Amino acid sequence: MEIRITYCVERGHLDRASALAAAIKAEFGVSPGLRPGHGGIFEVVVDGSVEYTNAGVFEEIPEHERVLQRIRELRPALRVGDREKPRHRLESRSFERPGYQAPHSVGIEFLYVDMKSCRRSRESLENLREALSILGPVLDLVGVSVELREILVRDEDQAQQLGFVSSPTVRVGGRDIAGEIAESFCEDCSRRIGADVYCRVWNYKGRVHDAVPPALLADSVLREAYAGRRIPVEEGEDAAPVPDNMSRLLGCSEYSI
Repeated sequence: MEIRITYCVERGHLDRASALAAAIKAEFGVSPGLRPGHGGIFEVVVDGSVEYTNAGVFEEIPEHERVLQRIRELRPALRVGDREKPRHRLESRSFERPGYQAPHSVGIEFLYVDMKSCRRSRESLENLREALSILGPVLDLVGVSVELREILVRDEDQAQQLGFVSSPTVRVGGRDIAGEIAESFCEDCSRRIGADVYCRVWNYKGRVHDAVPPALLADSVLREAYAGRRIPVEEGEDAAPVPDNMSRLLGCSEYSI
């Protein structure tokens, strides 16, 4: 049985989708794929058939039991612990090459200080969502789920804890996808706080971009999907100090989500 849950990124439905996926796995022994969507969508597809969708009533998110009951009715033989077995069982053997790791969940973090005033942050987030929308069908096909966290950094303590030194920052699997810190004068943020501050730029394929390129995002997500590695965190390691530029940017008391 193959199950896919499509959730709305903008409305923060990832937590609900993840909780529903955990409930499905507990009862049916199947790990649903999580696919980011837009426009308020929340949809559950089982073996290619849409078993639940809130199309037309985008504010509605189903209770877990409602979805589980629907799957029970349609797939009674696949419940964990049932005596009834499927009439046919397909057996397969895995011949994976040495060192290969099966697809997994890819964690993405988008860290920023100001979304309302800073055009770079807005356009970078739009590009991130665009890249995920394009990659969604491919990742779903190979069983890779995406967990996107949008993190508003409010003060220096939080910035230091997160190792956040330039806004906006995109991390895939714990790594800054830029590979380097490059910044340029940001007119939007400087005007907002009344001081000169610099925001992130990305050097990609010989060009400097003031919003993260969708192609760089897509490349980073696909690499992480099959790398299966995570950066180890050294216990007791002191966090790096927050740069003066970031201190100025965070010194303003007004924040925008």
